[in-house]
Amino acid sequence: MDTPTARAIDGGMNAPLTAKQIRILAISARLAFDCHRKFGLVGETERFDDWRHRQAFAAVGVSSLRAMRARHFRPALALFVGMQGRHMAAMRNTGLGATESQRQARAVLERECATAASWFGGEEGARRYVAGFLAHKRKAALESASDRDIWHGVFVLRRRVSQLRAAGMVPVNPETHLTLRRMEP
Repeated sequence: MDTPTARAIDGGMNAPLTAKQIRILAISARLAFDCHRKFGLVGETERFDDWRHRQAFAAVGVSSLRAMRARHFRPALALFVGMQGRHMAAMRNTGLGATESQRQARAVLERECATAASWFGGEEGARRYVAGFLAHKRKAALESASDRDIWHGVFVLRRRVSQLRAAGMVPVNPETHLTLRRMEP
């Protein structure tokens, strides 16, 4: 895989946290801090910001919410939710964090298949195109493909649609089942 493709695949999880994610983490951290203070686990003189920075750094290696990336969101949230005594919710966030990249890649693939549907006779045709690529070139089934393989399939699908457009082809018409053909000048 070429370097730009690898960087693009990793880019989704390296995106900065959204304002909503920062707000969720800040509120969860505050609730955890209050629980710990209530049970005497935090010193009376310790400030919330200092405590939050220390806990976040211990959990994900980044102390500031503004410096955190998408890959840090679920582990940090699991930490703060667990500190509130909500262990089942913390375990759920830990599990979701482990599959976040996979879920994101599959969601983008579904969106791209819907976008490319007119070029492949429907979403299923676009999905079959990606599955064929993965089976032939990456030796992986679509259902069990890694997130990197799925992202590679997304980029191949996008590239193929661009090639068809550049070649002057028109999309498939699902009502008449016409195949791709060149546009008349």
